[in-house]
Amino acid sequence: MHYVYVHKDKVWTVSLIFLLVFLHACASTKALPGFSAGEQKNSLPFMEKKLLEEVHSVAIPPFYGDDAGWRHITGEVIASSPRLSVIPPEKTDGKAGDAFSVMPEERLDFLGNLGKSVEADAVLNGVILNKEKSHELILQLISSEDSRILWWQAVDIHFPAGSLSPSDQKAVLSQMLDPLIAHVGKREKPVRPVAPEAVKEEPSNSGSLQQKDLVPKGDGQQQPLTKPKTDKKPKKTPQPKPTEEDINPM
Repeated sequence: MHYVYVHKDKVWTVSLIFLLVFLHACASTKALPGFSAGEQKNSLPFMEKKLLEEVHSVAIPPFYGDDAGWRHITGEVIASSPRLSVIPPEKTDGKAGDAFSVMPEERLDFLGNLGKSVEADAVLNGVILNKEKSHELILQLISSEDSRILWWQAVDIHFPAGSLSPSDQKAVLSQMLDPLIAHVGKREKPVRPVAPEAVKEEPSNSGSLQQKDLVPKGDGQQQPLTKPKTDKKPKKTPQPKPTEEDINPM
C-alpha cells in the first residue's frame, strides 16, 4: 500500500486560491455588500392615467440633491420610448432659473408653468434625499396644463461611497419608469374647447344725444326741439281820444 503525503504549505496554498476564486465570483454576481435598491414605495403610482396617455413630451429640470448624474440618465431612459420626446436640457435650464428657491407649496405651480414655457406636456420632477444609511429617490410627473401630479414613485437605494455606477442607476430608473413609459403617448391630446372671450359691449351714447337728434322733420332731416312760445302779452285795446267836453265840462 502506498501513502501519498501532501505538504501542509501546499494545502494552504490551494485553499487560498479557491477562496480568491470564490470571492471574485461573488463580486461578479454582486453577492457582496454594494449597490442595492428597495421595493418601490407607491403601489398606486398613477394619479391621472387618462391624462398620462396624452403626454408626448417631457421637460426634465435639474433634480434636487443630485450629485451623481441622475437627471441625465433619467433623460436617456425616457428618450428610449418612441412615443416620448425630451425637451433639450439647455432649453429647460434657461427657463428654470433657481427652481430650488421656490417655496414647497409653490413648486408644483412653478414646474407646471415651466412646462408651458418650453411647450412640454409634462415635467418630471426629481428629488434625491440623503438619509443616514440610505438615499431616497423620488420622481413626480407633473402636468403642464394644470400642475397636477399625474404619476409618482419613490425607492430607497443603498451604496457605499464611490460604488455607484451609471449601470446601477439606469437599472433602478428603468424599473421605476417602465410602467410610466408603457402608458404615456398612447393617444393624441384632444383639442379642448376654449372659452370664448367676453364680448365687450360698446358704451351706449344715447344719454349724450342732443334733443335735436330726437325730433325728425318731415323731410327726414333732423332739427332741434324747440319750446313753443306761449307767454306772449295780450294786445292793449286802443282808447278813444278825449273830446273838449270831456276836458272842460264848464
